[in-house]
Amino acid sequence: MKQQHADLEGELARLPTARQLVTRAQELETSLTKTTNELHFARVDVKAAEERVQEVKGQLAALTKERAVRAPLTAKQQQSMKARAKDIERLTASIHQITDRVFASFSRKVGVKSIREWEQDHLMRTERASRERLQLTTQISKLTSQLEYDRRADISGTVAGLERDLAAEQAAQGELNEAEAKLLESSKGGQERLAAAQEESASLRAAIDELDASVRELKVVALNQAAEVAAAERALKAASSNAAALAARQVEVAQEAEREQVPLPRMGRAATPLSAMEEDGEEAADSPAADIDFGALPRNLRSTDPAARGRFDLEHKEALASLRVALARLAPNLRAAAQFEAVRAREREHLEELEAARRAERAAAAAFAAVRAARHDAFTAAFEHVAACIDPIYKELTSSAVHPSGGQAYLALDSADEPFCAGVKFSAMPPTKRFRDMEALSGGEKTVAALALLFAVLSFRPCPFFVMDEVDAALDAANVVRVANYLRHMTRRSTNGSFQGIVISLKDSFYDKADALVGVCRHPDTSASATFTLDLNAYGDVVAQ
Repeated sequence: MKQQHADLEGELARLPTARQLVTRAQELETSLTKTTNELHFARVDVKAAEERVQEVKGQLAALTKERAVRAPLTAKQQQSMKARAKDIERLTASIHQITDRVFASFSRKVGVKSIREWEQDHLMRTERASRERLQLTTQISKLTSQLEYDRRADISGTVAGLERDLAAEQAAQGELNEAEAKLLESSKGGQERLAAAQEESASLRAAIDELDASVRELKVVALNQAAEVAAAERALKAASSNAAALAARQVEVAQEAEREQVPLPRMGRAATPLSAMEEDGEEAADSPAADIDFGALPRNLRSTDPAARGRFDLEHKEALASLRVALARLAPNLRAAAQFEAVRAREREHLEELEAARRAERAAAAAFAAVRAARHDAFTAAFEHVAACIDPIYKELTSSAVHPSGGQAYLALDSADEPFCAGVKFSAMPPTKRFRDMEALSGGEKTVAALALLFAVLSFRPCPFFVMDEVDAALDAANVVRVANYLRHMTRRSTNGSFQGIVISLKDSFYDKADALVGVCRHPDTSASATFTLDLNAYGDVVAQ
């Protein structure tokens, strides 16, 4: 009896306690609830799949019937298209034969196989000449602008070099114009021979050939007139430039005479200084030498012979040099050397400042380029990582037993060369849905796409903690379960998950996937908010299963 009593007490000790039985019952109830929910979702998916299959079968039957109805018409249209293609080929070959026969003599004269080859070659040469003329015109414009700028800056060496370049470009332009004129003459001669050949076949295309010849002649006349107008305009611009230069030189001479107190004889009045004319309200700067009386000058100074003018200039320069020497002997400038050294010192300071500014500019440009390259590399690394992760994450969030492959999602740059000057295109296609803009998706589909993008960004730079406030508000039960499973999967150490955060939700599908539950309610005694926490880690993965 004692032995039996001891055995019974051992069996009683091995029996689970009431708390363990309650815990086991709760686990079984939770597992049953989860299984019931999964069965309900599976039935819903099966029903939707059956409806989709019936719909697809109906569409397939309708398409098959329509194909059977349209098959004879399609075959007839294909035969008609083949016949038309043969007719087009036959007519094209006939046209080519007639054209070759009509222009056979012309083709032999110019040394080509057919008139089409000559037209293609002529078009290519004309286009090449136009491109070269445009390039030369652009280069001449650039050199002219540079020359004007250097003239204003009084840089004689650069101006001389640019003038030589401009002369060379103008010479090249002249050669190109000559080549173009020869080409036009050759074309005109070819057109005349072509007109002769067309006269031989007047019975076939007399009216058309005559019209083409008239059009070509008008084009040649228009081109010649345009060339003449352009030449006249260039000559007019050159004459205007020379006149402006002479007028400016006259202004300088008049002003220099005023500074040197040299009276200038003027027509109809006595020698009047330039300042006196300005006091009288006259515009001396516009035409300072327009009313100068050259009759009082000696005959040798009024001569227009270049040789006589050169001799006089030489004599005048020699006399001026001797006067300057005599003036220097009478009143030498004892501070000229010091002044010159001071000017050279200021020049060196300005050159050093200029070089320092250039070095600073180059350093700033290099720093800006480095920052821009670093920014581009950082953005590219982040974008490539997110673009590679967005599709697998979206597939995992949208996959199911009916659609195991899930949907598709991808990112694309509007501008790959300048990504910061454009946007990023995000496209998502849920399962069994065609491609649509993001604005056309439903609220739940947009939520799933936004969560996939968020998780992809977090995978590049994981944050230590995050909070989701009712992100499942627009999701149905199936999508809530998928999102909860993904969050639990990404928080497990066994899957190298790095997510950690709080999810605020009103849907019970989230509760059994959490590690802990926190509830907020009103305390009956203090009438203040109270929190209750339940740690689910003590139950292991039983609840999640």
